Amino acid sequence: MSDDETPRPKTVGDLYDFNKASALLDSLFPRSTVEILQRLTGVPVRSVTRWVKGESRLPPTIQEKLRAQRNLQREFAKDLEDLLDTYAEKGALKAVLRAEILRTANDDWITEEEEI
Repeated sequence: MSDDETPRPKTVGDLYDFNKASALLDSLFPRSTVEILQRLTGVPVRSVTRWVKGESRLPPTIQEKLRAQRNLQREFAKDLEDLLDTYAEKGALKAVLRAEILRTANDDWITEEEEI
């Protein structure tokens, strides 16, 4: 068997799955993906845009951090749903609860700059 027929070992590039990376980004940031990801990573907008379009790879370290954030996001969503159900059972109107969620989501403490 010649070297030409020897299977090439897999590299990180061979293992990169843009569809999975894209689905991860969409699940975390369905809107303003580039803007949010740029703020969290401190990476130039041009590079982030390339990640989102699949023109370059989303670095594995960032993918891992984002997967951890997605898991926390899912846990939070479940906790929030349970909390909303509890208050609905007490007679709270969904419109009132929604208004409070929106108010809280725009408070200064939750909109502070962060890095991943």
